[in-house]
Amino acid sequence: MLQPIADVLGMTQQVLITAIGFGGGLGNLITPTLGVTVGSIALAKANFSSWIKFMMPLFVIWTIVGAIILYYLASIGWVGY
Repeated sequence: MLQPIADVLGMTQQVLITAIGFGGGLGNLITPTLGVTVGSIALAKANFSSWIKFMMPLFVIWTIVGAIILYYLASIGWVGY
């Protein structure tokens, strides 16, 4: 479903899949409905607001690093091999 958008933007399919992986992985770190995240917070005896305060700076840093990596991969036309 996203392939036409990648084609319009001039991205390869591999860069698109990498972007989806980055988005899913980073989004799951702060989503309160993910069982692993909620379970980990509960095992640490923390609350979700303290988790968000801890996680947001890391989330921003990782998002910027991911954007830089995706920009580089898109600029070289990465095809995965």
